[in-house]
Amino acid sequence: MKIFCLIIFIAFPIMAWGKSEGTVNGFVRDASNGEPLPYVNVFLQNTQIGTTTNEKGYYVINRIPPGEYRVIFSMMGYGRHEETVEITSNAAVKVNASLPPSVLELEGVVKTAERERFVREVEISTTTLSARQMRSLPSFAETDLFRTLQLLPGVVSRSDFSSQLYVRGGSPDQNLVLLDGVTVYNPFHLLGLFSMFNTDAVKEVEFITGGFPAEFGGRLSSVLNIVNNEGNSKEFHGRVNISLPSAHATLEGPIPRGSYLVSARRTYFDQIFKNTRYDFPYYFYDLQGKVNIDLGGNHRLTLSGYYGNDKLDYDVTSEEEDFQVAIDWLWGNRTASLNWRWLIHPNLFSEVLLTRSNFALDLDLELVGDNIAALKLKNGIQDYSIKSDLNYFGLPGHSIKFGVSQTWYDFLYSFHIDQTPLFNYTNKPALFALYMQDQWQMNNLWSIRAGVRVENYDLGSRTRISPRFGAKYHLFPNFAIKGSFGIYHQFLTTAASDNQNFSFIDLWFPLSQKYKPLGAIHYVAGFEWWLPGDLILTCEGYYKT
Repeated sequence: MKIFCLIIFIAFPIMAWGKSEGTVNGFVRDASNGEPLPYVNVFLQNTQIGTTTNEKGYYVINRIPPGEYRVIFSMMGYGRHEETVEITSNAAVKVNASLPPSVLELEGVVKTAERERFVREVEISTTTLSARQMRSLPSFAETDLFRTLQLLPGVVSRSDFSSQLYVRGGSPDQNLVLLDGVTVYNPFHLLGLFSMFNTDAVKEVEFITGGFPAEFGGRLSSVLNIVNNEGNSKEFHGRVNISLPSAHATLEGPIPRGSYLVSARRTYFDQIFKNTRYDFPYYFYDLQGKVNIDLGGNHRLTLSGYYGNDKLDYDVTSEEEDFQVAIDWLWGNRTASLNWRWLIHPNLFSEVLLTRSNFALDLDLELVGDNIAALKLKNGIQDYSIKSDLNYFGLPGHSIKFGVSQTWYDFLYSFHIDQTPLFNYTNKPALFALYMQDQWQMNNLWSIRAGVRVENYDLGSRTRISPRFGAKYHLFPNFAIKGSFGIYHQFLTTAASDNQNFSFIDLWFPLSQKYKPLGAIHYVAGFEWWLPGDLILTCEGYYKT
């Protein structure tokens, strides 16, 4: 059954879309760098027909009577674009647009996007941050994503020495962290002091602290969805900067039919104090990259990856030189993803994502005295996933999304003393998920988001059904009330204590047949108020079991 669903979603995504009188569709991008532009207003001049682009910069306008029209693209902070099209019966016209930034770009773009979200979207407990917004907030040593999120309501930290997120009473292992669609299991450097995400490469961050929709699963508390920049497809750019703990370099530019971005970061104290009495035995580095290639007008491939390590190499000898300790400790994350975007039909949008996530830790500890003891610890988790999503826009007022995914895990823990194995644990569970959700704008007052997620975990053959529902009602043009309900399940957990104030490494384990999957129910209610000066006041109350 699982293989059949994967084949249906990936190889034969055939759906019954209705023939309309005429259709206009396409993508809208920033003319200066080629990045997609969400929430751009697209409308037909001298008519009431229009829409806005989604988070991918894609739009579609259906049921257009035959005739000649002027298509207008507008967004605060960008220049206006106009194009004349001829609409015929049962035909689709593709119109892509590039909008040049204007002098209002710095603040106008954010205001426009926030206003469109306020009017159209059912966004429960959601905060969206751009890289520019993150860099403008107070920071410790350098801009750090997790430190920024700790400033938000409902998020706390147990210690100044940890950037872990405790969201609405949940533990850090109940947060789903995604980097370009890839799950990240230990997103930290320096034993939890800094997050692993280099904000020089980040385009946008979506943080959902409760009531998240059916497309997300496997965690109980929150979703942190991080999207990297695609890279400048118009011209080459490079930048270098140095902060207190590290140095950064970023390169981006065009390639034939696409773009690339490479960003690197490394701490430098180990090099500054090398061969001195203040020798610093630790450093970390990370490398992020992204390549986009357009394969014709309807296909696009995106390859994204991350490679990072922390390294501690420390030797100490007693004053009497009769005892020596040598530590060689290496740990880090690697992620890779390949995304195939296919515009099957103006009303049907498909994405297939292949991902690999790996966290590995190797610790060698050698104690030299009257006797020599060598301890070796290995810890690793690998995650291979395939996911397919279909977005359907053929029903007026609806944005319907279907998805299916299969994940294969590989857990490894081993401990040896003098090459004698004392502990060796391996496990290879699998998780299958299927979901459907609909964002329905009923009228100018009501917006509804409803969905359901079905998950099957092969250890114990556990199947869980998770309904999700959210709604927003505009009492006044600038004031809306909202609420949501959802059931959530989690099949992995960590061995960390909830009371720890300093985090070393999260040790992940799959839940065995002896234990039921973890579960939670979210109830969220509140209001949004659009104030003068383009300020938004959001107030929410929640109950979480």
